[in-house]
Amino acid sequence: MEDTTKINLSDTYKPREYQRDIFDAIENKGIHYALLCWPRRCLHGDTHIIMADGSFKLLKEIQEGDLILSWNGTEFEPDSVKYIWRTGPKETLKISAHAMPDIITSRDHLFYSYNIAAQYYSWTKACDIEINDNLFTYYNDGIIKRVIDVRPCAIESLYDIETAKNHNFVANGYLVHNSGKDVTLWHLILRQALKNVGVYFYCLPTYSQGKTVIWQSIRNDGLRIVDMVPEDLIYKKNESNMSIELHNGSIIKLVGSDSYNKSIRGSNPKGIIFSEYAQADPEAFRVALSIVQNNNGFIIIQSTPFGHNDFYTLYKIAKEDPQWFCQKLTVEDTKHISEQDIQHMIDTNVISYEFSRQEYYTDFNIGATGSFYGQYLIKARLDGRVGVVPYETHYPTYTAWDLGVSDSCAIIFFQLCEGGAIHIIDYYENNKLGLEHYCKYVLSKDYTYAQHFAPFDIGVQEFGSGLTRYQMAQRMGIEFTIIPKSGLLDGIEVVRCTFSRFYINEATCERLISCIQNYSQEWDTKNNVYKPTPKHTSYSHGADALRYLANSLNLIEKETSAEDLQKRYLKAMAEMHGVPYNLNTYRYR
Repeated sequence: MEDTTKINLSDTYKPREYQRDIFDAIENKGIHYALLCWPRRCLHGDTHIIMADGSFKLLKEIQEGDLILSWNGTEFEPDSVKYIWRTGPKETLKISAHAMPDIITSRDHLFYSYNIAAQYYSWTKACDIEINDNLFTYYNDGIIKRVIDVRPCAIESLYDIETAKNHNFVANGYLVHNSGKDVTLWHLILRQALKNVGVYFYCLPTYSQGKTVIWQSIRNDGLRIVDMVPEDLIYKKNESNMSIELHNGSIIKLVGSDSYNKSIRGSNPKGIIFSEYAQADPEAFRVALSIVQNNNGFIIIQSTPFGHNDFYTLYKIAKEDPQWFCQKLTVEDTKHISEQDIQHMIDTNVISYEFSRQEYYTDFNIGATGSFYGQYLIKARLDGRVGVVPYETHYPTYTAWDLGVSDSCAIIFFQLCEGGAIHIIDYYENNKLGLEHYCKYVLSKDYTYAQHFAPFDIGVQEFGSGLTRYQMAQRMGIEFTIIPKSGLLDGIEVVRCTFSRFYINEATCERLISCIQNYSQEWDTKNNVYKPTPKHTSYSHGADALRYLANSLNLIEKETSAEDLQKRYLKAMAEMHGVPYNLNTYRYR
């Protein structure tokens, strides 16, 4: 076994000043749990890529195996395209140089630049390029061109490629490298693997992201991030399962939170880094926690905010618990983009104010990108409609249910108060429990109930007894009013139109607020747009209950008798089963 203790990785990587604290906490202070809330740090599809024969091809049309030109340190030579991938929406810059075409790039994409005063070349992030800097170009075998303008551009889905040999290519005449994710945490986990023999996981939200973000991503000197592990340290590298075994016996492996049952449960890691945790499956962390605790290991969680989701919950815990290292930074700390540039992007409608608060100022009070209700919740907070909203004993209470079978059930408790105000006073959510549990929970509350609302399909699912959930609840003391069936997007619009009437009690409805913030559209990477319908996540249940609440309001306008309720139920069941409704001839069994 080779002695790796003599290799000093600190000679090859120098963290920025604001990143040094996390190294110190893990390596010197014995911290086992850390949470990092850092602001977020590819090329446009119409970028011209110079091919090996001197022609060009649009980046979005490049295919694996294509021969393109790349720089070997001495001259341009043919190189084959190894990987291609497309990103989600990212903020971009437009860079212009003298007598050169403009290029649209992500802020972290690397350009080969030349420092005239110091007379050396280096790779420079797009966001660090300034007017009068000099960029290396393809023309005349490497002539440099002076930058004349750098300005923010639109948020777009971008493209990136990797070549097999030199890890660079020519884009619109400029020599560029693949952009790379910040490598700080990868260096940290590598250093830990060298000091303490064990298994270490680097976990992305999905397994495929692990491949594109870490295994295939490129660092500043043009090598893959995984190539930061010196060859002298590597005993074996497995491309198929994205793992590296070191000579000292340690193993570093890339995993995804979407497959935690397979990759984490039953394993024995000594350290785990969760990257972009706000978009990960939180169950992966819960499974990993007990394992790492038994091994006296460490967990590091890093992300930008995504509303009041599980990352926010952990942030609040980490901020108050001395056992955790907690660091929340904004652009005011990192200085990687000026606040003037951010304001310019807002003023010119390149990005929204909400996007800037979430991505650059790590603001948890902003809804997720693509959120259906995020801006409405912000307005409610500004209006003082989220806070202390007590139970009013002189008003009746209503409940709106989203009934699940194999997953969560969500219940909103609300009151109609003076002036049409809707006071949301309580919220309950649980999963994998029977209807009896939820009925008992609701009836255990000291509220005076008027009506309980459930969606149209409450009569569809049957339990072992052969009774519908409507009939089961009826036997347990809850008489549901069935909400007529309506379209999903129509229901979302009803919530939006009703939101100005909502007053939400923050102390008892924190989970509901998280659901409201994070109920969002899914990004369509193929067509570069948000899909009109919401993506189904753990936040969908609370948002669905809110939709049922909004759609139930027209059923509360007048006093409803038991006979009227029965008529509504029979009519709903008749419509569902395609039978003409006639109270005298139809009975639902």
